Amino acid sequence: MNESQSIFSCAANGCPLMGTVKTATNGEVDWFCPCHFNRQPGHNDAVTVVLNRHRHIAGAIRDIREFYGTDEWANVFRGIQKALREAERADMTISDHEPVRAWLSRLEKALSDLTRECGKQQRIRSTLPTAQVIGPTHAAAYFGEVA
Repeated sequence: MNESQSIFSCAANGCPLMGTVKTATNGEVDWFCPCHFNRQPGHNDAVTVVLNRHRHIAGAIRDIREFYGTDEWANVFRGIQKALREAERADMTISDHEPVRAWLSRLEKALSDLTRECGKQQRIRSTLPTAQVIGPTHAAAYFGEVA
């Protein structure tokens, strides 16, 4: 755990989310965020890269979990809304009459969707699309004196 992570952070190195789930109840297993939970350890870095690329959503989730219901919530809420708009993700701001828990669920689903394919081998296309050839296709007509 580095200095920027708290005891509530996901156990995956560099993850910006809180650890909220684990596989055992004996107290000896690390807590993971929903995006890293049940992943192969080799996929953790790819997931973390996506989460950090969408830090505005991850930060909103973390702030909601940490500050909702506290005295600081009003200021934090305004900051979340502002950060999402500045990141051009107004679609992730809270909707009119949407409960905070439903908003949190929507944000978490968005990150889950973004990280779903992380670590999976992508199919390589056997043929690559090419553009139509423009210009001469044979040099003989232009370099006849060399031949």
